[in-house]
Amino acid sequence: MLLIVGGCAPQPGSTATPSPSADGLILTSYQTQHYYAELDERTSERQVEALRRAADSGQMSYAEIEELMFDALACMDAAGASYRRAGDWAVAPGVVVPTVQLGEPDEVGQACMRKHYDYAFWAFSRQPAVVEAEDAALEERRESIVACLREQGREVEDDMPMDELLQEANDAWIDLVVAWEKMGSPPELEPVEEQFCRPHIEF
Repeated sequence: MLLIVGGCAPQPGSTATPSPSADGLILTSYQTQHYYAELDERTSERQVEALRRAADSGQMSYAEIEELMFDALACMDAAGASYRRAGDWAVAPGVVVPTVQLGEPDEVGQACMRKHYDYAFWAFSRQPAVVEAEDAALEERRESIVACLREQGREVEDDMPMDELLQEANDAWIDLVVAWEKMGSPPELEPVEEQFCRPHIEF
């Protein structure tokens, strides 16, 4: 069974992080996802309305997002799709989001999640408090990120903006993989997780 903490709502970048609008304003994840949900004709009215309220207030409660999850589960029940309610996922200290494991047919489960839950999931899991917690956690690991990159021959400054450091980490990993493939992909030299300089953040 596939663990789904939120499906793949189709949108630029597939992310709900705050992003600049055309007039320079910063949009919250709730405003961004409300916009995308309204554009998607497959989205349920309840999900759009929940996101509209969150876009106006700047917050969504666990009870509200759980109700949208229940709508998705009811959709799967009606369609005969299998699933299992999984444990909550901590996206930041004190912030958890409900999850579900999808069974078969997977495409039915994905459609139900998209209709009733996905946009709200991305909005909730990328709310400002979550982004701030992730940023703080990454800053705590700045020295180790810089050291890792320098070990791989990347020229980085101690005070380089974090987004640039993370891009360097992504580029360094790609370079490792490409070099390994050019050698014929010998198993004993396959790049390992410890060589990926971008830390995995868990709360």
